[in-house]
Amino acid sequence: MKLNYLQTSVLVLLTGLLFGSLSSCTNGDVVSEFKTHKITEEFKKYSAFDSLSYWVYRKTTSTTSNIDTVRVTNVSLDRRFHTDINNPGYFYDAIELSLTSTYLGLTKAEIAAGSQYESSNMDELLRFHYFNGRYYTVLLPHIKTDSTVHLGNPEGDYSNVSFHEEQWVNGIAYQNVFESRVITDSTEMHFYIAKNFGLVKYTSAKITSAGLKINDEWVLETSSLIPIP
Repeated sequence: MKLNYLQTSVLVLLTGLLFGSLSSCTNGDVVSEFKTHKITEEFKKYSAFDSLSYWVYRKTTSTTSNIDTVRVTNVSLDRRFHTDINNPGYFYDAIELSLTSTYLGLTKAEIAAGSQYESSNMDELLRFHYFNGRYYTVLLPHIKTDSTVHLGNPEGDYSNVSFHEEQWVNGIAYQNVFESRVITDSTEMHFYIAKNFGLVKYTSAKITSAGLKINDEWVLETSSLIPIP
C-alpha cells in the first residue's frame, strides 16, 4: 500500500512521540509510592567491609590456641521490598558479605536497612550465617538496652546488653562497642561489635541448672579492613 504525504507525516509524528515517551520513561527517575530505606554511613562503620578484608581470631578457651581467619571473598549489593500487615511496604538496601572461615563457621554477613524506629539514627540489622544452616541477628542498634525481642526460630531472643564507649579486648582498647546477647535453645551467645572493626569478641555458653558455662570464646588478634564506600 502506498502512503500519501499526509499519511507519511502523521506516521513519522506518531513514531517520534512513541520513542520520545519510551525515552522519557527509561532515562528519567522512576517515581514510586514506596519509600526506600538506605543503610546509614554510621552503621557501615560497624559492619560493611569490602573484599580482601580479613579478621584473625584466637580461641581463648582452647589449650591449643586455635587461630581462625575470617575473610571477605565477595560483596553484593541489593535492593529488596518488605511488606507486612502494619505498613504498605518499603524498599530497603542490603549488603551481603561472602565469608570464609574454618572454626567459627561463618559463611555470610547480611546487612539490611530497616524502617524508621522512633528517634534512632541506626535502624539497620546485621545477621551472621553459619556452615550448619543456622543464622542469628547479632546487631540491632535501635533496640533499647536490656529489652528483649523474640525473633522466632532459629534466631531466638535478642537484646542489647550494653554500649561501651571503651572496651578492652585482648589487650586492645576499642571505642564505641555494642555488646549484644542472643539466647536460643540452651545456648547464650554474646557478640561485641566495634566501630571500624566489626566483631572483636564472641562468647558462647551453655545454660545449665548451675548457671552459664562458657565453652567458647574468640577474641580479635589482628585485622586488615577496607570500608565499603
